[in-house]
Amino acid sequence: MTKTTLRTGFLSLFLLFMTGCCQSDKIDILSPSGSIKVHVGQNPENKGLSYTVHFLKEGRETEAILASPLGISYDNEDFSKDLSSLSFEEITRVRDTFNLISGKRSTVRTTYNQTLINAENPNGKRLQIAFRVYDDGVAFQYRLPGEGTVTIESEETGFHIPTGGKGWMHPYDKVTDWSPGYETPCANEIVIGAKAPEKMNGWAFPLLFHTNGLWLLISEAGTEAFSYGATHVDNTEEGIYGIRFAEADEARGLCPNKPTVRLPFSTNWRAIICGDSPATVVETDMIQALNPPCAYTDLSWIKTGLAAWSWWGFHDSPKDYDQMLPFIDMASELKWPYFLVDANWNLMKNGDLEKITDYAAQKGVDIFAWYNTGGPNNVVTEQPRDRMFDSERRKEEMRWLRNIGVKGMKIDFFQSDKPCVTRLYEEILRDAMENRLMVNFHGCTLPKGWERSYPNLMTMEAVMGEECYAFQSGYPLIAPALNATIPFCRNAVGPVDYTPTSFTHQKFERKTTAAHELALAVLFQSGITHVADRTQGILSTPTYVRDMLSGLPASWDDTRFLHGYPGKEVVLARKSGDRWYIAGINGEDKGKTLSFSIPFLKEGMEINIIKDGEKQDEFLNEIIHGTKAQELEVETLPYGGFLMKIK
Repeated sequence: MTKTTLRTGFLSLFLLFMTGCCQSDKIDILSPSGSIKVHVGQNPENKGLSYTVHFLKEGRETEAILASPLGISYDNEDFSKDLSSLSFEEITRVRDTFNLISGKRSTVRTTYNQTLINAENPNGKRLQIAFRVYDDGVAFQYRLPGEGTVTIESEETGFHIPTGGKGWMHPYDKVTDWSPGYETPCANEIVIGAKAPEKMNGWAFPLLFHTNGLWLLISEAGTEAFSYGATHVDNTEEGIYGIRFAEADEARGLCPNKPTVRLPFSTNWRAIICGDSPATVVETDMIQALNPPCAYTDLSWIKTGLAAWSWWGFHDSPKDYDQMLPFIDMASELKWPYFLVDANWNLMKNGDLEKITDYAAQKGVDIFAWYNTGGPNNVVTEQPRDRMFDSERRKEEMRWLRNIGVKGMKIDFFQSDKPCVTRLYEEILRDAMENRLMVNFHGCTLPKGWERSYPNLMTMEAVMGEECYAFQSGYPLIAPALNATIPFCRNAVGPVDYTPTSFTHQKFERKTTAAHELALAVLFQSGITHVADRTQGILSTPTYVRDMLSGLPASWDDTRFLHGYPGKEVVLARKSGDRWYIAGINGEDKGKTLSFSIPFLKEGMEINIIKDGEKQDEFLNEIIHGTKAQELEVETLPYGGFLMKIK
């Protein structure tokens, strides 16, 4: 990992330096290539700070974010108005290169221009706002100098979106025994400024917009959320979305929803990804880049891959040793490295966790084990639920897991964004690193790029996933469009444990085709990809389908957006070693032709395409040889799809 800070000496930034090294009431900050411009200035009416974001291309400026408020308040100190002693530190350029074990690409290279804004409130208390301007967007955070302990009362940050376009957003869940868990369906192509549905608590990050010819993705990032808590937004009808803390009744009333922090302190990063193509939001690594580097050196034990999973087909299977063995055998046959022993394994008959771990080891398969967070934050009875909330009990359990050969944990039912709950994420990740255990969070908050700092974080749920075929009668109608939205929105900010790819039908039968389901194994990025189907569903597919799934990667060297529109269709390419996989799905109830070019294609490359057959559950297998930069057209059924491998 390398990180280099350079003083920018380019002529285009000269004027920025002139304002950036002295007192002023405004500043413009350009991205390294000049494609993004941020203006920060003082509001003449209340003397607070506001910012705007513009996209620049071919001499034209397009408004991405209209004038939006900045500010924060703690105890009796208000930094939303009447600010003085305003100054801007010199703009510097930073080049940052780091590696990800699990992500859209293995090596991330970013460059941004940064500055620090200083201000004082009427009581002489200081506030700093750090800005980073990348070529694909903007990020900022508040920094509170000083000493002592304070309680943050409110954050005045706003995002004023130009109206006239469309938005794709998830309502923030109402509080129940099972939520919030970021599992409410996405509202597609809604009017900018529309209120969240009644009884829901505003909107959840990330927010996706298409307006003024631009694509915007707004979210939050950073390990600062461990102490600050995670946030969501509320909005006015004018298109201004403002920060809202976790709801007071989350986690069954456990702990306050407002963060109490020790100064000096930095808040979560606010990230705005911006470009004139959906590729900008789909391919971004900004969320990960806003996290600190990993402090651990030996990461050789962290391995990505596919996992067999018995719970989707047989909910009681974790309580029966014998019922799980066929899934381990299948994982071994298909060269999948993992099997997940899900909820209630401590009630297992005919064996126990140690016995099944030993059996799996003989087959070359490693085990993940499920846990309930098990604290006063939830009343869910699924077991084991008494081993992860208390620090000493958690460390004892993790030492035992390591000793018996378990490689990872799925930890469920956090169900709150309050600071006392988000702190639990870091405690678990830190203790798991010490015991060489990988982690999958469920019933959890939205990803914030933590996998850079804690590479043992393989995936997170925070999605309405494939398990809903067993619980929700309306899910089959929701799923196709949701699947075609996830790469632009939810999966754009971090790994998603959607548990894809079911060829058989659950209680509520899917509308998607079998080829659509196959494509999801590559379309969705997750360090551990839990394949949902039963053994008979997977092993009864044609040999060429099993060959495609055999040894399928779950980590990628590169990711490219090739074609698509949220909720309607999407085609992504992912590279692993010397092979490219291209996954495409149709999210609409009509047959269509997906047309796209492959810019990395070389003469003579072999392309294996598995696509829709004549009926919903039929495949068609083709092998063709490509030409340079070839344009391809793939016919899909309603809710259809395809997966191709290029070698």
